[in-house]
Amino acid sequence: MNSILPLSVYLEKEDVFAGLLAIVNRGGIQQILMPELSEEEKGWLKQSIDTLKEITHGMKINN
Repeated sequence: MNSILPLSVYLEKEDVFAGLLAIVNRGGIQQILMPELSEEEKGWLKQSIDTLKEITHGMKINN
């Protein structure tokens, strides 16, 4: 059975994880759902993704 859930998913094109809706079943994520966005909303999403990139790519992790 499929469920639609809000998840933190990896966006390969952007090289960052972001919160989006996804179709999920026992096999894992089947599809990431990208909602239709206005130009203003697309700008907000891009700004959020850019901020996430700055934060996560600037982190120094010691192994």
